[in-house]
Amino acid sequence: MRNEFGKNFVFIPNKSFSSLISKLESSTTHKLDHGLVKYSTDNMNWSYGCKSSDYSYQREYRFVFGECSHTEITHLPIQTADNFNDLILANVPLQITDDITGSVWFHLDKKQCYCNLIS
Repeated sequence: MRNEFGKNFVFIPNKSFSSLISKLESSTTHKLDHGLVKYSTDNMNWSYGCKSSDYSYQREYRFVFGECSHTEITHLPIQTADNFNDLILANVPLQITDDITGSVWFHLDKKQCYCNLIS
């Protein structure tokens, strides 16, 4: 996935999620829709909330503001007096380890991504 999306990433801690939704909703006059993307082999189902099953490995979550045509190129403003740094963590190293053995099951930072969930 790094080849497709680059080395930058964000992490939204579960405890920050509802506050993030509230802050996003108050930062625009447009309706906010959000949720897990669905995946389908039927291209008649594809939309902003459903992608080809070829991309199901992405396990994507989307935030969608308002509605526009598929050819729209004008940015939709989201304005807030401050930023989202208290709710969204950018490029912070993440690691999951086994409490007993200390083995690293998962590690992610800007330089590498490592996953070994097989015990």
